[in-house]
Amino acid sequence: MTEKHCRRHAAALLSMLLFCATHAEAQTRKGPAPQAPQDVLRTVAVYEWTGDLAKPTAARVVPVSLFIDHNFQDAALYLSRPMPLALEPGNIYELESAGVNQGTLTLSTASRLHSTNAVTSFDDGWFGYANWKPLQAPKPFVASTQPSDAHIVTSGEGKPHFTRTPDAPSPAPSSSASAPPTPAPAPSSAPSTTQSTSGDAPPPDPNRPILHHTAPGDAQNSGAPASSTQTADALPPAAASPAPATPTPAPTTPSTTQSKPSDTSTNDADRPTFPRPPPANTKKKSANTGASVTDAGGLLGDDPGRPHLHHGGATTGPSIPALHGLPPDMHQSVAVSDAATRPEHNFTYDWPDANQKAAMLAKLETLARAALPQPTAPAAPAHTRTHAHKPAPPLPITLLGEELHAYEISYGGVNVFVFSAHTGEGATLQNVTLIAQLDIYGAPHILLQSITGATHLDETPQMRFLDAVDADGDNRAELLFELRGQTQRQFALYRIAQGTATQEFLTGSTQ
Repeated sequence: MTEKHCRRHAAALLSMLLFCATHAEAQTRKGPAPQAPQDVLRTVAVYEWTGDLAKPTAARVVPVSLFIDHNFQDAALYLSRPMPLALEPGNIYELESAGVNQGTLTLSTASRLHSTNAVTSFDDGWFGYANWKPLQAPKPFVASTQPSDAHIVTSGEGKPHFTRTPDAPSPAPSSSASAPPTPAPAPSSAPSTTQSTSGDAPPPDPNRPILHHTAPGDAQNSGAPASSTQTADALPPAAASPAPATPTPAPTTPSTTQSKPSDTSTNDADRPTFPRPPPANTKKKSANTGASVTDAGGLLGDDPGRPHLHHGGATTGPSIPALHGLPPDMHQSVAVSDAATRPEHNFTYDWPDANQKAAMLAKLETLARAALPQPTAPAAPAHTRTHAHKPAPPLPITLLGEELHAYEISYGGVNVFVFSAHTGEGATLQNVTLIAQLDIYGAPHILLQSITGATHLDETPQMRFLDAVDADGDNRAELLFELRGQTQRQFALYRIAQGTATQEFLTGSTQ
């Protein structure tokens, strides 16, 4: 074997040894410990009302989705024993706007409706009724306007200290000021708690605590309290040895805790629960403490005559009238209820300036006009038709009711834009909805578009955008739409990922 072949074999052997060492190191290197998937119990609903949010004239809660066991379920159907889990009375929802809490909703009752005529159109299925409560505004910090009287004074020994009383004026010199000072008496065996001050120092503050050193055998060592103006030797015998205080036993009061009545809708031990308001204070006695059996008044839709056992007065039902149908002045907002407390995540995209928003709106308007059916120009009269004339250009499309929403659906993610508008009126009305993202060149790229007319709503429902909401608790927002047809509607969640818009969940239809 030549020297050249030996070098080749040595190099190959060295490469093999290095590969084995690297592979062994990779096998023994430990990464982060795998974490168990987080159990999330989170439901999304739509709160609909008319009038003012603080004092609505009518309202209702429409359940949408329930995320449990890493899957989406229909919140209007899941665990309907006898009512859905998402609509149990006492559940607390947070009214959100792009992930920001706007108030709380506490469910009071729930009912199952059936649509019977056109007046109550879209009233079919389970609906909840709740009372809205706004967020408590934080108390503003109010600085004290009273001037502080704390200042530093210097005692006769030159040691500064704090005091809360103003300096006393120095005493006026008397006629005997030139006389020699009287020598101080010899200290006694029991020093007094009062101290003499020099003529230059202000009088001592009676409220200022003073430390004293006591000799062994004094009254302070024996447990007798000493007055601030008397010595221990000058105390009367009764004060020198006070009688020990006898502790007074606390009076025993009977417990007022009562056992909660059983709830037929939550008697399953494995049934999950959502946040609920704290129980009422049991120390406050109610005017009517006896148990009574009353009709639930539409609380359980399957059996209206089923009695409901409770303590106190009869159940009165929702304090706000129930909303029926789809009135034109109806408002909608997303409501979220989660079994765990999660940090707030604002998904709204803040535009750097108004010019960028106007430029994006103009680009989306151009894309929307190109997607809409082009109107045909009126035909020219027959006697004016010549081969020299060019065909008339199409009429411009006027967009009405334009809405542009921008969201940052995840931390550091690509922004998502939702544009909606309509054209025409009556039978010529056309609705357009676009979901877009910016490409690498800064131009909007259409991820999903929906175009439908007033006469085709049964085939292609109108996509009415509601809000961006985190439906599964992963700090990433989904887009919630209402798919409204001519006689029925559904709610859909769309996930934006990898440059596509995918329908993640679709509810059953409400007629």
